[in-house]
Parts: sequence; C-alpha cells; structure tokens
Amino acid sequence: MKKAYFFDMDGTLYNRKNHTVSLKTCLALQKLKDQGHFVGLCTSRCFQELQHLPSYIRNFSFDTMILDGGSFILDSNQNVLYKNPIDLKLMEKVNEYCLKHHILYRYSTSDQNYWGNIPNLQLHQVWMNLYLCTPVYKRYEKEEVLNLLIMTRELEHLNYFKDLFDHKGIVQCPDCIEIRSDGLDKAKAIQRIKEKENFDSVICFGDGENDIQMLKMADTGIAMGNALDIVKEQADLVIGSIEMDSIYQYVFKED
Repeated sequence: MKKAYFFDMDGTLYNRKNHTVSLKTCLALQKLKDQGHFVGLCTSRCFQELQHLPSYIRNFSFDTMILDGGSFILDSNQNVLYKNPIDLKLMEKVNEYCLKHHILYRYSTSDQNYWGNIPNLQLHQVWMNLYLCTPVYKRYEKEEVLNLLIMTRELEHLNYFKDLFDHKGIVQCPDCIEIRSDGLDKAKAIQRIKEKENFDSVICFGDGENDIQMLKMADTGIAMGNALDIVKEQADLVIGSIEMDSIYQYVFKED
C-alpha cells in the first residue's frame, strides 16, 4: 500500500526555538522513503526561506515541495509542477493600499522574498530570529507574487483585504494576514498531487492554523503536541510536541 506523508515545516519538522531539525526526525523521514512511501514538504515558507535550514533537512530528497501555502509546487528535482500567482490587478491594489496607509507587507516570488516597503528594525530582527534570513526591500514592480504577508491587525485594513480577495485564500495570523491566489491552501495542493500520484492514503502533520485544511482532508490528520488548540480539535490524532521527537516515535511505532 502506497502512502503519502506530508509535513509542515515550522513547529512540525523545524524547531524555531533552537533552529534545528532533530536528527531522529530526519531518520523517520528517511525510513518512510526507504519503505517506498511518498514524502512531501508542505509549508507556507517561500523557496528563499528554505535556504537557511540545516543542511540535512535542506538536502533531504522530498518527493515534492509544496511552498507558499500551496501556490507553488516543485517535484523531487525542484522542477516546477505548479504555480499560481496572485492576480496582477489585485496585487497592484494591495501595493497601492499598503503604501498609502503605511502598512508593511512582504511578498514572495518563485525564487525571492521581498519587503514591499521599508521595514522597521524591530520587525526585521523578528524575521531574522524566526528564519535566520530576512526579505530584502524592493518596491513591487509587477512581479509574479505567490504569497503575501500583510502586517496589520486593524479591523478596517483587514476588512479591506478580505473584501478585495472575496474572503478567499486568506489566513488570519496573530500579527498579520497571509494571502494566496484563488482560495489556494495546502489541502488543495496536496489534492493536486494525490490525483497525479494515486495514493492509497494520505497522512498529514501540522501545528498551525494554516494546516487545518490539510489535516481535515487527510485520511489521517496528525497535530503536534505544540499545535494550537484549534488545530488539535480538527486532527484525528495528537502526538507529542516537536521537542519530544514525536514524529520519530510515531513512524517507528508503526512497525
């Protein structure tokens, strides 16, 4: 029976507190590969934000990498399988509105990561602490944008963007909103891969609110012990936290 395993990155594979991926977690991934299963990465990180991960996870031979929350899919050789950028006219409206209201936003392309306006030093440092890299400042110039993060919590601004995108492809985060094209999410991206590969079953691991849909669509949706409560409520199974090598324990227990 061919199974597909899809893993979120931050808080699931990657511990941002100490910027590591447990070697036991890597052993678990390799075991799944050795057993002939399909192993995929499914993250909201853009391609550029993968470059500062530990080498042993950066060089792991994922069968697919779903990036930008589902807008960008690469095969095992990092060839593009699918790309769906945000509509150009909508992106121009985002840029105009953010510049007018002095709202910081970040936009990612297939190979780069940018601030659309100049960040403050505090946010720049926060980003560095999370990803060990930061976007570079570059005014938007009609690039193909795959994922947006808009740094606002003000209701007026939130409502504007939700209306602009017809409430599709938007994930509410504590300090920002994440936006993708055409209501795309991780679940839809996995479904696209599933139709191509014809798996017998899909198992997904995640911890964040943007993982909920993929956990719900999976045959087995697994939430990490460090996941948000709302994520755990939607999962079929809750395992231990990332600090407990819980993915390793789950995979080796399956024997």
